[in-house]
Amino acid sequence: MNCIYCGSPETIKKGDLDSGKKRRRCKTCKKWFAGNGAPRVLVLDIETSHIVFKGWRLGEQVVRSSQIVQDWFMLCWSAKWLFDDEVMSDVVSPKEAVKRNDTRITKSIHKLVSQAELVVTQNGDRFDLPRLNWLFLKNGLKPNISYTSIDTYKKSRGLIDPGSLSLDSVARRLNIGQKDDMRELDWDMCEVGDIDSLIKMSTYCSEDVNLLEDYYMILRPWMKTHPNLAPYLEMYVELEEDEKMCPRCLHPFHTGIFTKRWSTVAGNMHKAGNCPHCGSVLRMTKKGKVK
Repeated sequence: MNCIYCGSPETIKKGDLDSGKKRRRCKTCKKWFAGNGAPRVLVLDIETSHIVFKGWRLGEQVVRSSQIVQDWFMLCWSAKWLFDDEVMSDVVSPKEAVKRNDTRITKSIHKLVSQAELVVTQNGDRFDLPRLNWLFLKNGLKPNISYTSIDTYKKSRGLIDPGSLSLDSVARRLNIGQKDDMRELDWDMCEVGDIDSLIKMSTYCSEDVNLLEDYYMILRPWMKTHPNLAPYLEMYVELEEDEKMCPRCLHPFHTGIFTKRWSTVAGNMHKAGNCPHCGSVLRMTKKGKVK
């Protein structure tokens, strides 16, 4: 099991907590944690086919559902748990592609998403997640929208302006990599069941997931809002009296970091400081709650 703080695979079992959870200790950062209490963060991406429709002209136009000749279907998905080395994926077979049948891979991603507390995507609130939800509904699968969505595209808007907020663009500018080269023809060949194109599409999707994980980790301290992850672990991790836990990276820190002051719109003053591990701006209320 990888460390929930630094991602290192060098962890060892160190007895049980009173709650019955297994304790582990990271050899790299020397932190204690209980693996069963860690939130499950899933980094996800999907690729879909074209929508084929009939039209009377080129350019912008309103396309009615009656003009659709062939509706879209999911070609593949890729996902990984945050800090894990393994990238999981599934892709339609050549026969499934020709029939535009994505039922099998829809069921496999539904099972995975159902295990997640947080799902990280790039433009997923507008594209990936609504499309997945439609496939789940269409195939008679149970709703699994209890997770919290973190869309890096939405989090970036209004926060940074690198010229383009596409994943490939920000990855190049941050020197963390770039997306694989894909052409329009690759999608066409996938839709007719070409096995090499399907394999290429699945690899492309998996590389997107690796890039997205790196971008999320860089962007996370800068996000104006982020789900508080600390409650997942506070009941399992033993903290000193003057220690708190970062709600984003889950790294324990000394309350001495709160050396600044932060004011709300209503004029309420809070202590503020940066997490010494991930750099996130943290605020502590008068009741001692860290946000």
